[in-house]
Amino acid sequence: MNSADNFGYSTVLTNRNFLILWANQIIQQLSFGLLFFTLTILVSNLTDSNLAVAAVIFAIGAPALIFGLIAGAVADTFDRKTIIQFANLGLSIGASSLILADE
Repeated sequence: MNSADNFGYSTVLTNRNFLILWANQIIQQLSFGLLFFTLTILVSNLTDSNLAVAAVIFAIGAPALIFGLIAGAVADTFDRKTIIQFANLGLSIGASSLILADE
């Protein structure tokens, strides 16, 4: 039996740390998707402007394009666990700040 045969989906899914990371990413992606959907609907209802909705979509998507290249170099330089923790902290602060925003 080859040692590479021991590494498959079942082995990965029994790793507790991987399951925590995977669950975190699923929750984060669902939250981001719901926030994206909610913001576009909210802007559409408040402004009745397609340009405003497009601006929201651009404002959400542009940072991923701009900082995605830089993030690759940073991910290769620093500890990935620390990067994920800081990214999740930043996302939490950003999402929580929406609660404090005035209408």
